[in-house]
Amino acid sequence: MKKQLLVIFCIAVSSAFYAQTQRTPVFGLWQAEQKEITSMYFDTYEFLKDSSFVFRPNGYNGLNRITGISGNYKIVRDTIFFFPKYTLELVGGYPTRSMITTEADSWEITNAKVKKVFCKKTMQAAEFKFCPEEKCILIDNRKFFLVEK
Repeated sequence: MKKQLLVIFCIAVSSAFYAQTQRTPVFGLWQAEQKEITSMYFDTYEFLKDSSFVFRPNGYNGLNRITGISGNYKIVRDTIFFFPKYTLELVGGYPTRSMITTEADSWEITNAKVKKVFCKKTMQAAEFKFCPEEKCILIDNRKFFLVEK
């Protein structure tokens, strides 16, 4: 009898753990702050089925030298773990006044080269929640809305 109860308990615990790590898929492109896409994206996370992610900073800041962070992710309960592999960075170039209004008082970097810079092994954890009523996710309490599947 004790053995049967132990087996049932183990199945219940493993089922609960599986349910908490395999929630609704997050696959797709998620944009911060709003559902609507304008001329450029705000901060975005793209989550792929192979457990990889790409973070792209706000396109309205023309002075961003880092244009992307890529790596892998894992969601466990209410935490998302990021394992960055590399960044895409603008090297060289020069600042010019942009014809597009940006967050950097209309400044942007022109004629820069994109360089892939590999990261040291690291893991970053963030609080993670689904908010299905708004079709969004929360990463450290910041809303990201699904804009592309």
